[in-house]
This record gives sequence, structure tokens and C-alpha cells, in this order.
Amino acid sequence: MQAYIFEEFGREKLKMVERPVPEPASDEIVLKMKAVSLNFRDLLMVEGNYNPRMKLPVVPCSDGVGVVSAVGSNVKDWKIGERAMPVFAPGWYDGDPERTHLRGAIGGPADGTLQQYMCLKAVDAVKAPGKTASGLWWSWDAPQQQLSVMMTILYRRADMSEVECYQG
Repeated sequence: MQAYIFEEFGREKLKMVERPVPEPASDEIVLKMKAVSLNFRDLLMVEGNYNPRMKLPVVPCSDGVGVVSAVGSNVKDWKIGERAMPVFAPGWYDGDPERTHLRGAIGGPADGTLQQYMCLKAVDAVKAPGKTASGLWWSWDAPQQQLSVMMTILYRRADMSEVECYQG
């Protein structure tokens, strides 16, 4: 499979490499990535401005959507062919994030979504909305993931009780 990595900081240092397709452990799933979105954090990561002491190499990008291509033997909540999005910080499901959650954030310091296949714990993925009838759905899911994270942060930080959010 192909993956983009950076072994040194700088956009010009981003390069494509070949890696083996991952095999899931008993509690993991493998996603075949269909769309990846680039956000400002990703740019800061690659340029070394977010965490200049981060260990390299790293696969960048923290948001994306894919289809489940393999499931571990103990995984019951996912089926091959389902659409899924990885969570940004594995293990962080609600409340304020702890440092331990952010130390495992995808796109740096853990490998991110800019790869053909991505292996993650089944509990660290969420079902992607929409239908697969059009390729447009894939390209909208990754930015929609960013929007849902931003709306959650805004809602928790400000009085948003009068705000209505529609999906469609």
C-alpha cells in the first residue's frame, strides 16, 4: 500500500512510501481510506510548528473517511464494507481530553489518515453518515468530520443553546 510520510519537517520533505497492508489484531479494524481532509493542524505538524520535538517518521492528517476492509476476530460492531471515520484522539470519547489521549492523536504523533489503509482499534472509529451512491459523499465526509468536532468544541465552550445545526 502507499502512504505519505515525513521523516523531516517541511512540506517539501513529504514523500510517498510503500508499506505492507496492515492486518488487524483481535480488537482492531482496517479502513481502506477513501477521502482525507487537510486542516491547519496538519500543516503545522508537517512544518514542525505544532510539536517540533515529535518523533518521526509520521503519516500526516487527522481527518478522513474509509470503508472497513478487515475486522479482528473479537470485533462484533463492525462489518466489512461499512463506512467509518477514525477518532482524532484514540481513547477520548467524551469530556475534556487528557494528555494521554492527545499523546496518541492521529496525524501526529501517531500515524494519520494519509495512507491507503489504516489500522485502528474498533472502538476508535465512528460510523460515517451518508450513502455511497456518489463519489461526492466520500469527499464530503472528511470535512464534515472536522465540522462535527468544531461544533462540539464550540457547544462546550460557549452558550450555543439557541443554535440549530442541520445536516443535508
